[in-house]
Amino acid sequence: MAGNVSGNPVTDDIVRLIYPDVKDVTPQLRAKVAFQYMNAEGRDVNCKNFVHNLKQRYGNGISALCMLFNATGSSLTYVGYRDWHGHIYESPYPSAYTEIREAKHYETDHWDYIKGLLEAKSTYATDTWSGCYSAVTIGQGTSPEFVGIMSLDGIISERSAATLITLAADSATEDKEDKE
Repeated sequence: MAGNVSGNPVTDDIVRLIYPDVKDVTPQLRAKVAFQYMNAEGRDVNCKNFVHNLKQRYGNGISALCMLFNATGSSLTYVGYRDWHGHIYESPYPSAYTEIREAKHYETDHWDYIKGLLEAKSTYATDTWSGCYSAVTIGQGTSPEFVGIMSLDGIISERSAATLITLAADSATEDKEDKE
């Protein structure tokens, strides 16, 4: 798995530039600014270019071009993954699912449950749990764009999230050999 960070973190100083009258910067305000800055300074374009360049280096074959946007106002920590090798068992159609739970939740085997949800073939999902919010979507094709947004509950409206992640829903990247 490859990773790249596009853009600088949203600090309290950046929040104070936008909201100069605020004395105490709350996590919610930092998350709000992080969401507002998600596309600032070409972050979204840089992220999209990065995953498409990875795909070009990888070549033909099934792959998901994953873009995760952190609008939490804090750092996210990557702790693990589950890989079904480019497809969800016999389901060639892309699926998207998101779930937020407590630390170490996934050390218990929940994968059959999640596999069943993925096989339901939804291309858009959201979850809210313990003050956190996530929204994900995936496009179509053999190399669809997968876009996820992590934030705090109440920062991003469903409409805003849906609008932003239509970037992936509208994508349809096909490998050259698939067109022949």
